[in-house]
Amino acid sequence: MIKIFKTSKNVIVNIDEYFDNVELGILNFKEGVNNYLNGNSSAFENNLHKIEELEGKADSIIKKRKNN
Repeated sequence: MIKIFKTSKNVIVNIDEYFDNVELGILNFKEGVNNYLNGNSSAFENNLHKIEELEGKADSIIKKRKNN
């Protein structure tokens, strides 16, 4: 396979993976707000931890793309 097509495919996969993490982060944020407003502190804490995890994954994708 020609290198440019392989590189393009990798970029597309990385962008897709990045936006998947952003979308999951948004969903967890919305759920977290509801949990906070409803006084469900343990579920709210779980939402915070999941958002931190997703943010870390998204950051690593960005760093990986910058290094390539």
